[in-house]
Amino acid sequence: MVLLDVWLPGVDGLETLEKIRELDNAPEVIMISGHGNIETAVRATKLGAYDFLEKPLSLDKTLILVKNADRVEKTAPRKCRPEEAVGREERDRRRQQFR
Repeated sequence: MVLLDVWLPGVDGLETLEKIRELDNAPEVIMISGHGNIETAVRATKLGAYDFLEKPLSLDKTLILVKNADRVEKTAPRKCRPEEAVGREERDRRRQQFR
C-alpha cells in the first residue's frame, strides 16, 4: 500500500500513480493533497487510486481507509493496470464493499 501526495518536489503525484499502477502486483494507492479539488480526486480514482484524502488528514479517516485498502489488497485479484478489463470489476466491487 502507498500513501502518495499529489504534489511532490520535482515530480507529479498523479504521474507517479500511473507508473505504480503499471507494476505487476501494484499496491493500492491512497492519494493525499492539501490543494486538491474534485477534478483531481476524480482523475486519481480513474487512474486507479483506492481513494483520495484531503489535508489536514483526519487520523480516524486515514486509519479506516488504510485498513479497508489492506483488505482489498489481501482479497482482490491483483490486476495492475486500470485499463485491464479482467479482474477490474471484481477489484472495484470489493473496494465498494469496504468503503
